[in-house]
Amino acid sequence: MRNHTARIILLCSLVLSGCATRYVERDPSREELADNVGDVVVSQSSEAIKKDPPRCLAVLPLTAAKPTFAPTDSVRKAIHSHLAPTGVRLIPLQKVDALIDPQRSVKENAAAISAASGCDAVITGEVIEKSSRFWGIYSEVKIGAKLQVYRAGSDKPIWEGKHTAVVRDGGVPLNPVSAISSAVSAGSNLREEQMTRTTHDLARRLVYAIPGLKFNEESVSQLTQAERQSTEPPAIAPLAQLKSEIEALPVAEAEQALINALNGPQWTNHKDREILAEMLISKAPQNPVGYAEMTKVKLASGQGGLAIVYAKKLTEISPKDPDHQFLLGRAYLKADKPAESLSPLLRAAGADIPKPVYFSGLGIAYTQQGKYALAVAAYQKSLELDPASTFTLLQLGMAQAFAGDEAEAADTIRRGIIVAIANNEKAGAENGLNALSSLGLESQLNQDELKLIQEKVRKL
Repeated sequence: MRNHTARIILLCSLVLSGCATRYVERDPSREELADNVGDVVVSQSSEAIKKDPPRCLAVLPLTAAKPTFAPTDSVRKAIHSHLAPTGVRLIPLQKVDALIDPQRSVKENAAAISAASGCDAVITGEVIEKSSRFWGIYSEVKIGAKLQVYRAGSDKPIWEGKHTAVVRDGGVPLNPVSAISSAVSAGSNLREEQMTRTTHDLARRLVYAIPGLKFNEESVSQLTQAERQSTEPPAIAPLAQLKSEIEALPVAEAEQALINALNGPQWTNHKDREILAEMLISKAPQNPVGYAEMTKVKLASGQGGLAIVYAKKLTEISPKDPDHQFLLGRAYLKADKPAESLSPLLRAAGADIPKPVYFSGLGIAYTQQGKYALAVAAYQKSLELDPASTFTLLQLGMAQAFAGDEAEAADTIRRGIIVAIANNEKAGAENGLNALSSLGLESQLNQDELKLIQEKVRKL
């Protein structure tokens, strides 16, 4: 009965997650039951901000409501980036960090920023939620924040807002095919790009709730005397500077510079990498690196159709590269075309020195088509190359379960949990336990051993 109720709750939450975002005007500190239904942004605007919106904003570092919610820098950067399109004048984050003192109050830091830059308001706040959970066939990523806007010289906020963004994937299985597909989808939902996507959903909705933000020419001219007299040239954004430098180079040198930039550690933002990849394709249309990067960017943003376009061009340029064939296979899987993914994935798996992930990809393609015997064979081949992959052990166990071999499935998932415990991978171990429960396989194991495993996972 408990499992049935839990599944109904999960199904309802999936349905509700598709609702449009609701913006509610009231005190964000007051909790209401309706706030848990759909995407709700609660905010409160003072008359002061309605009559005289900020002309400039500086985004202060955010705090974390719990140590596990740190670091908060990604949320801060997302808020800054979503403020930019409004046109309001923004103080660069690096400059904000140079002007403030974490030991001072918000009012004191706002005053310091105002004195140095003429900026009339700051945004501050805290991250109140950051979690990712996996239940074998269902996953959930949540990021929440409370924000306040303060006018320089005041210790009372002129605007407050609160929101928790949620991205859910997977679902209640209607048949073995949909169950294994849900498991694959739910697992992929926990990738880093989903955290990024959820963070930007949070930032975009909170920024949208702040009234009156717009470009104001007057605010640009209201600089401090120190700034007007400064002889130091304005800082150039790093990407803009790199683009300017590359444009001045001969084509061959520009091509190499772009490849070095994409292969280096500096450019981690997907949008920046997309711009660099587009430049490389423009400068060197026969260089596969640009198309490979664009494929990865589109995969990360969930655009399977566009990923296929770039991956096809990639494999036309370098058809013998197994990594590129694998990218094309991944693109087809992202676009829900598992049958089409088989050909490139098989080419990748046929490489002289194949990677374990090539066979894992094949296993996913086969499971999505209900070809469990082939999926089992593919996962087993992947494990021959990488016996300690907890992800592949979990997927193999699930494929075995839906092929009807529950005893073997339970043992495989048990092995995956033990490997995860040995490697101190709490998330992997918990995923395995949740899969055992979701698939009804707990009874296949020795109950004393199961209790011991559960206790070890709890202590990780």
